[in-house]
Amino acid sequence: MSKQNKRRNFDGNFKANVALEAIEEKMTLSDLAVKHDIFTTQITDWKKEFLANAGSKLFPPDQPHLV
Repeated sequence: MSKQNKRRNFDGNFKANVALEAIEEKMTLSDLAVKHDIFTTQITDWKKEFLANAGSKLFPPDQPHLV
């Protein structure tokens, strides 16, 4: 029988930290991928998701905002 590879699951904090590192652009995506042992496409997806959801988390639509 062949050994099956287990799919890795990453928690939200890890994803957010990697996304923030990518946004800071202090390292290339390739370097970040090597550092965290993940693919560059995964970093790009997490970065897009982070940026798309950042506004709704900081400023929820159901709460009043100071102007």
